[in-house]
Amino acid sequence: MNIIDLKGITAEGKECHVWACGVCQMAKRSRDEAEQCCLPAKCKCGKELTRYQTFCDACRKLEYQRQDQERYDKAKKVKYADYTGPGFFVDGDECYDHKCPVRDILEDKP
Repeated sequence: MNIIDLKGITAEGKECHVWACGVCQMAKRSRDEAEQCCLPAKCKCGKELTRYQTFCDACRKLEYQRQDQERYDKAKKVKYADYTGPGFFVDGDECYDHKCPVRDILEDKP
């Protein structure tokens, strides 16, 4: 990629450099940043990312699974017999709260 090297002199008389991307002309703090500016981003696994992505779909799925497992591991586990909290029921992917205890809902079922 064609890098633009902008040179200047500071108030103290020292030479300074700022680099710019040769494609979008955005100024960057380092030559490396300017070289990487308009190149396609890469995921940590090496796959090329589309615009605005930070992870590829496979790595995102793995990260979400890791986060879910971490939350599960941290959660307080309660046996059914010891649970006295509010009831709920599941309809497809939706979960609804009820004011009655879980046992009342389940004991009415055959």
